[in-house]
Amino acid sequence: MQFQITIPRPTSITTITDECYVAKDTDQKSKDKHKHKHSIFFSYANEPLIKSIVSQGILPKCSQTNYNVINFNADKVEILIDYRNHNPNPKTTPKTTSQLENVTQMLYDLSSQLNYLMQRYGKCFLGYYSTNVLVISYEGVKRFVYIPKSEDICDIVDNTLRVSHPFTRHKLYESPETLAVKCIPSFINRKSIYYSLGCLVLDGLRFANGDRFMLKHACIDETCYEDYIERNLKLLEDSFLKGSKLYYCLKRCLQKEADIRSCIYI
Repeated sequence: MQFQITIPRPTSITTITDECYVAKDTDQKSKDKHKHKHSIFFSYANEPLIKSIVSQGILPKCSQTNYNVINFNADKVEILIDYRNHNPNPKTTPKTTSQLENVTQMLYDLSSQLNYLMQRYGKCFLGYYSTNVLVISYEGVKRFVYIPKSEDICDIVDNTLRVSHPFTRHKLYESPETLAVKCIPSFINRKSIYYSLGCLVLDGLRFANGDRFMLKHACIDETCYEDYIERNLKLLEDSFLKGSKLYYCLKRCLQKEADIRSCIYI
């Protein structure tokens, strides 16, 4: 897909999808040289997705231009998978509370964006890819937004999502419901997304402890569904979070039965 947007001055560009990219204004004259203006450009108008980001106040000094550009301030913008790869290995550096704070902030930001999208527009993401999570650093604080392809934003109808296109299994944080998809189209419970979000956050905790690989499933059959669910719960149970608010929130996300899942941080 070709972009039709013209950028008025030289920029540093980060591609998120073939429909969207982030551009940094490198010529901006600012009193504080560390505060750079950034813009997210979409190749199409996307009111639900843009509103889910702008209305939640996730991005610093955020504004929108129509429904295809978001403007905001940031010191640095990275894709989550690149941010993790560039970070020092936590196994060789002292643990700090900032690691846990970043993971908690990611859960808060992404769940706020998701809940707005579901409640205001009746739409939901198919699932989460680490390649589509943006990490925004500004004045020492990290914020997180999710920008999927347009085809990965599904309508919620009778509490279900219609899976109408193939998806990349080895990159998606899967739920038991997406693991069960064997043909297109298929219909899955909308709360499948909570499981995917829980796995994304749980993977962030594993990264904070020095593991740099995604949660995996071995194959697609009924036995492996059970193994996948049990393994994820065991990772949570064995973590340093036990008894904390984040622990109970993730446990609610990772329930086996989709109908009883929720993402509530209390």
